[in-house]
Amino acid sequence: MFTYSSLSIHSAAPIDDIEQHLGEIGAARKACGTYALGGIEIEIVPRDPSAFGRFSIPCHEVSVRGDRMAAENFLTNFRLRFLSLGG
Repeated sequence: MFTYSSLSIHSAAPIDDIEQHLGEIGAARKACGTYALGGIEIEIVPRDPSAFGRFSIPCHEVSVRGDRMAAENFLTNFRLRFLSLGG
């Protein structure tokens, strides 16, 4: 469905929603912003918010390391989960 040149994406989903989603899918928190799920490691790094006029939109980089197929599946499912939130 999606083609990934790198195993990372930017998301405008609030960090609380991202962390809740990771908990729902069974990801284990390893360290600040790092999670383990199956054969992959997921890292969430806050970036400077994007400004659009008066609006400030949060931005996070979601990067995945490990098995490429599992990482791409995670990223695709993540994007579909947060599609309406700009993920």
